[in-house]
Amino acid sequence: MRAYFPVIICLAAVSIFYCSDIFFSEPLEVTDTVKRSRMEGRLSAFVFGASGTIGGGILRSLARDPQYTKVTLFGRRKLELPAEGEENYSKFDQRVIDFDKLDQLDSSTFKEFNIGFYALGISQTKVDEATYRVIEGEYPLRIGKLVKEAGVPNFNFISGRGAGKDSWFLFGKVKAAVEEELEKMDFPRLTIIRPGAVISNTGSSVGLCLTKALDSGHRLAIDANTLGNIIISNAATESDKKFQILEMKDIARIEKELGVKTNF
Repeated sequence: MRAYFPVIICLAAVSIFYCSDIFFSEPLEVTDTVKRSRMEGRLSAFVFGASGTIGGGILRSLARDPQYTKVTLFGRRKLELPAEGEENYSKFDQRVIDFDKLDQLDSSTFKEFNIGFYALGISQTKVDEATYRVIEGEYPLRIGKLVKEAGVPNFNFISGRGAGKDSWFLFGKVKAAVEEELEKMDFPRLTIIRPGAVISNTGSSVGLCLTKALDSGHRLAIDANTLGNIIISNAATESDKKFQILEMKDIARIEKELGVKTNF
């Protein structure tokens, strides 16, 4: 343990330096000024990126939420969904699409949906810069344009902490450009989610246990199931805000406001 002590000190110092706005912000409170209620009626939703860490958390959360009665997964391939248990996977439909031929899609593809979740993405380490810009920069805007034309009233885009025009990193610059263009599309309701570190619920339990024990308030990290549950609960809740950007502190606040419980 003594050998790891310098490493722990360094990590703590870096975290404080980059995340001082989180550590030293005012305590989270549930205020009376935010009055939320669940939307009435049944909800139909689509998901891009359900095979990824965040998309998987959204998928599992949708399976457990009875208000979402129809869900369509769009992806390059069909996923193997779990057998029926506490979740309801019978409401899921899957559509395989060729992302290199998105021009073959039209807005009618999305007309049946109330809510859309876009969590598709790829690591910078897996592709070259040109490919990365296509996947992270072009795909979401082409899908967003079709979704807007279809009249989907509620679109949720998963971005990431550090998105900004002046970012030192390609990730941050590309995400910021997409956020700006999506806002210009003037959706009836657009929510941009900027999570920090997201811990998978399907891999090793060590990181997950540490996250829940040491960062239960989601100041720096959050597990995928909790994040997915917060995202779909927020989307299914009435709001007078047409455009929102949710940073980690906002994600934690919404979890408290909505009383989101994640036990899976």
